[in-house]
Amino acid sequence: MTVLSNALKHLSLAILDILFPIECLGCGKEKEWLCEPCVHKLPLEEPSVCFVCKQVSPQGKTCFACKKEFSMEGVFYFLNYDTPVVRRAIMCGKYSYVEEIFYRLIRFLGPHVEAIGDALEMDPRALLVVPMPLHPRRLRERCFNQAAILGKEVASILHARYGEPLARVRDTLHQADLDEEDRRRNIEKAFVCKAPQEVQEKYVLVVDDVATTGSTLAACAIELKKAGARAVWGLVLAKG
Repeated sequence: MTVLSNALKHLSLAILDILFPIECLGCGKEKEWLCEPCVHKLPLEEPSVCFVCKQVSPQGKTCFACKKEFSMEGVFYFLNYDTPVVRRAIMCGKYSYVEEIFYRLIRFLGPHVEAIGDALEMDPRALLVVPMPLHPRRLRERCFNQAAILGKEVASILHARYGEPLARVRDTLHQADLDEEDRRRNIEKAFVCKAPQEVQEKYVLVVDDVATTGSTLAACAIELKKAGARAVWGLVLAKG
C-alpha cells in the first residue's frame, strides 16, 4: 500500500508540473525552483550571538549562563527564515514534496558549511552528523526526510561520518504553531537514541532545516548525551 501511495503521489506531482510549470520562487523564471541569480542573492547570516539569550558569543556558541538550560554547545545557521524567498523555498520543499530545493540550498551553502570546522575547534572528520528524525507516519506522507538530505550533504562537505542513531517515537504537533512553553512540552520524550554505541564518546552535529527556539534540537541533544555523546552542536539552514 505504501509503495502504491508513493507512486500515486509522484504521479500527481508530475501532473501538477504539467498544469503548473516549475517557476523560480524568487523571480518567477520557469523550469527552476531557485535560479542561479536568486540563490546567490540570498542574504547570509553569520551567527555571532548565543542562540538562547541572543547575547554576543563568538561563532554562535552557547554562552556559559545558558548552558544550564540549553543542552547544545551551539547552533550554526546561514539564512533568516523571515526572508520571503527562504521561507517560500523551505515551505515548498517540505509541504509540496520538492526534494531538489534542499539539495540546491545546501550545495549553495557548501563553502560556509565547510568553514564551520574552525568554529568546532576540532577535526570535522571526528564528527558524527545526525539528521533530525521524522516520525514514521510523517516520513510515509512526505516520502523523504529533508534533514537526512541535508545531513548527508553536510557530512560529505565536512568529510564527516553520517549516521541515524536517533528515532522520533512520538508524533508531535508542528512546532511553528506553538508558543515557546508549549514547544518544550510538545517534544518532551519525543526522541530516543536507538543506537547508543554509535554516539558514545563522539562529537555530534544534529542537522535540520529550521530552528526557532532550538527546543527540538535541545531535546535531541539531551538524548544523545544520555547515550554518551561528548558534545552536541546544531546546524540548520535557517533561523526562525
